[in-house]
Amino acid sequence: MKLEKFKNHALLSLLIVTTSASVQALELAGSSFYAARSQSVNAARGLVGFCQFLTRANCGFEGMILPTPAYQRSFTSPRVAEYFFNTNEIRITGSRVPNRACNDLLADYFGLSPSFESKVVMNPRIESALVDFDMYLSYNPWYIRIHAPACWSRWHYQLEECIADDGSTTQFPEQYMAQTAVREPVTSFTQAICGHQQWGDIQTGLINSIICGPRSITGLADLRMFFGWHILRNERYYLGMNIIGAAPTGSHINGTFFFEPIVGNGRHWEIGVGLDGRVLAWEAENTHTLSLYGTIHATHLCRATQRRSFDFCANGFASRYLLLKQFDENGQYDGTVIPASTITTLPCHVWSGGQFDIVAMLGYLACGLEIDFGYNAWIRTREHVTICGTIPENRYGIKGIQNVVDLFGNPSNVTQSNATIHGNELTPERQAENADPRSPVFIRTDDLDPHSAAATSAFTNKLFAHVAYTWAPCKHVEPYLGFGGEVEFEGIAPERNRQANHNTVAQWGIWLKGGALFT
Repeated sequence: MKLEKFKNHALLSLLIVTTSASVQALELAGSSFYAARSQSVNAARGLVGFCQFLTRANCGFEGMILPTPAYQRSFTSPRVAEYFFNTNEIRITGSRVPNRACNDLLADYFGLSPSFESKVVMNPRIESALVDFDMYLSYNPWYIRIHAPACWSRWHYQLEECIADDGSTTQFPEQYMAQTAVREPVTSFTQAICGHQQWGDIQTGLINSIICGPRSITGLADLRMFFGWHILRNERYYLGMNIIGAAPTGSHINGTFFFEPIVGNGRHWEIGVGLDGRVLAWEAENTHTLSLYGTIHATHLCRATQRRSFDFCANGFASRYLLLKQFDENGQYDGTVIPASTITTLPCHVWSGGQFDIVAMLGYLACGLEIDFGYNAWIRTREHVTICGTIPENRYGIKGIQNVVDLFGNPSNVTQSNATIHGNELTPERQAENADPRSPVFIRTDDLDPHSAAATSAFTNKLFAHVAYTWAPCKHVEPYLGFGGEVEFEGIAPERNRQANHNTVAQWGIWLKGGALFT
């Protein structure tokens, strides 16, 4: 018996060690841009309440106004961090920290001391409050429906840092960041990533892809319009189709913030088609009915111009945070060092082949009471990104761990085109080993990786419920009031050598839906 327990304990220990080793083996990887589901794309919220009026035959003119206040908030936030980094925990260490791990970010690039050492846990969160102004007008088989959600959204990429050594006793050595020794401008990564720090030859600091507390934005999410036809409409069946269009009234994307708050779909025009259907599944005493509803909305996200931060193809993940030397027209270092994202944040064209919003719902009606319960799937195909901005020719080279001044006090043209965000040990031997033999090596627009700032395909599952009551008509007006909620779960798309690609938001939401039908 004791031998059996020992075997089980040994097996469990081996499993834990093996699992831990596999997690450590995962490389940091991810995109520089997060494209969430637009606040205006919610076929489930649009169907509830509205569905009961599809049980009637065409009856000339009818109109409906259904303003819907709603609130949404994300949960399981560490998984969003995995989309950006393949983990929700990173280490930042300086170039003179012994035994640096291969996945550590080099502190020197952010203005932190060469002896700096810390661990950062990331907990992103998104919350939104909106009022969806929903208007419906119909005359016999033809109708138009408009959604105009006025939205406030707050995005917070929360960082919790544990500092082992703030590096305050170690300066940047002579010739490394300036001709003389330089003291670090900040003593924590959370301060450094806020940007705008100056040290040595770095005069402007980080101005793009920064993380600086919660950011909020207010605006009108996409103005979404449905031009439709009630093909078949009676007490037992319904079939309708529509043409969908969305005008880009949401916020602009400019790449300033790493976790940029967005209202709408990123300023895309959308065009597509939709199908709506209903089948009466059960009826009792002409007052109790149970119906099965289905909705499919498919749209194409047309090309939009945005501004995003790109990594270098050859330098890999997060290379937009490398430091660049700036050169004059004669190819000589001019004494200026800048973060790469200042140059690699460029205008680009973005489009996506398809977006699908699919709903299957059961709806119960009895004497004005309505109870709905259903499932919603949302799918968006991967983004296609084309860089349309340019980097000036023969102007910038990657600094890496190279000095800015040579042994004689002259500006150094030496570059390190193989530098990565993980950096190298700061020693003369490592500097010589990684220096470009024919310095300077200039960066070009073609060196940028468009895929580094492109959102991958996305998929979510949602369960929702809604309860409401419709009062008896009074002078051709039927008042309506209901409330509901939803829980949306992220889809999982594993990639090779990566954890699950959590590129969607798991969130819950509630709403209050009121209004009236006019006939």
